[in-house]
Amino acid sequence: MKNCNMKNLNYLLLILVFSSCQKILHEPDYAISKITSSGEMNVAVNGLYARLSLYMNNSDDERADDYASKGGFSDANWPALYNIVISANSIIAQFENKKGIIAGLKPGIGEAYLIRAYAYFRLVRNFGQVPVVKDVNVNYTMPKSSFHDIYAFIEADLLKAISFLPSSMALSRIPYETPCRGSAKVLLAEVYLTMGGYPLNDNSKYLKAAQIAGEVKDSAYYYGFGLTPDYAYLSDNIHTRTNENVFTLFYTQQGVKLDYNTLNSETHFYMGTIAWMQNFLSQMPYGYHFVHWFTPCWTFFKNYPNSYRKEVTFQTIVPKTIIWYTSWQPDMQNPGKYYGLIRFKKISTNDSASVIDNVFYKKYGYSFNVTDTPFTVTLAIDSTTGNVDTSSINFKKYFNSGANQPIRIFRYAHTLLTYAEAKARSGQLDASAYEAVNMVRRRANKVDINSPSKYDLQPGLSATQFADSVIWERAWEFCAEPEGRWYDLVRLEMVEQLPQLKDFPPPVPMYTKSNYFSPIPSNDIALDPNLN
Repeated sequence: MKNCNMKNLNYLLLILVFSSCQKILHEPDYAISKITSSGEMNVAVNGLYARLSLYMNNSDDERADDYASKGGFSDANWPALYNIVISANSIIAQFENKKGIIAGLKPGIGEAYLIRAYAYFRLVRNFGQVPVVKDVNVNYTMPKSSFHDIYAFIEADLLKAISFLPSSMALSRIPYETPCRGSAKVLLAEVYLTMGGYPLNDNSKYLKAAQIAGEVKDSAYYYGFGLTPDYAYLSDNIHTRTNENVFTLFYTQQGVKLDYNTLNSETHFYMGTIAWMQNFLSQMPYGYHFVHWFTPCWTFFKNYPNSYRKEVTFQTIVPKTIIWYTSWQPDMQNPGKYYGLIRFKKISTNDSASVIDNVFYKKYGYSFNVTDTPFTVTLAIDSTTGNVDTSSINFKKYFNSGANQPIRIFRYAHTLLTYAEAKARSGQLDASAYEAVNMVRRRANKVDINSPSKYDLQPGLSATQFADSVIWERAWEFCAEPEGRWYDLVRLEMVEQLPQLKDFPPPVPMYTKSNYFSPIPSNDIALDPNLN
């Protein structure tokens, strides 16, 4: 994924001072000196966003039905997440339990608490029981914390974030970009929803999730939250700052970003494009193959309800077939020029599973601005070789890049669906829960989100039936996003069902509780045997 670039700040300096560390769990971060002004706080906190951006850039997307292998997690996520923790600690430690903090520093402190909470939320869901590191001192004997203690720590951090963050997005440190009090509440509701499921299975937390999500829902206008009127706004590279943004990483309008890793998703995309072009230039009919985190599982794509949201979510008009005459044909209207035809094929659920690598997610902001009507490519003869000069084919004019596409970690739609599910699981299923999920369903079908429609869930469902419907709605709504389906499968103990949900070549794997969390990296266990 891409990296965020908060405006008016020198990120390159932050990359230098926040250099990576192989023993990140145990090593201090001396990069941040004493913070005494809002300017120094801005630099420090935006360095923290650089850490988070680095993690989001290199982490696999947890897509579950369409991509899952022990959660799809990489061991590399472990040091990246603890990089975030240590950097947040170096900010928080300066102000922990201190009174009289000047107002200009409070938003940054709140953001540090929120980001640390989110890092631990990812750690505990990715790796299970992990150490809770509260300071920046070297410690090679850190034990694992219990699930209860980890979640209690996350909850405490979010409650502190709520007390420090500005009251609305309009008043945020960077208005409509950095989090506000409502953002922390949204994350807290997600945490409570997760605590209601595996591994804590604390059913009392469903009531808390419903309460906190309900508070956000009822005060959405005040916080600056809401559903965008058109689902396409979430991936069109134009509506980057919408009221649906709750916790988001942004880019500059020029598309300039920090490439911590040269093999980021955009690079992979263009590498794939080059591979496709090479097949094109060899005059072979070829279906384009995207890397795995761009393409959905065929079963997931085929089962996805036909709707406006499906059209927006998936790019289905794809470079499928190159149609050639017996050879390049001379263009009688342009002497010395030759022509051939290209077809961009529209993939549908009636096609076979073999075409799925041609379908890809548009949520990254990438798409082809073509139809499935064949069109002519005209080329000249290379005077040196006497062959058709294919080097002048310019595919970029058919391709829309996602350079400015923000990464929406949490959206307001999360709050609506979390509220609906939590109401059902806490025994409070009512009309407000139906309305919350129905607003999402209406937008998915491009009708007025505030008016009843034929797409609504109809009253009379049992609490279990209703909750199941919401879970599938989350799968459709958030597929290919950072906070997507995999975490729902874990908390609801549904990972074992993956063989029925996902395409597997024989032999089909069996999933058990051992697949719920990724192993802690062996090099960290070697340093600290308590992690074993």
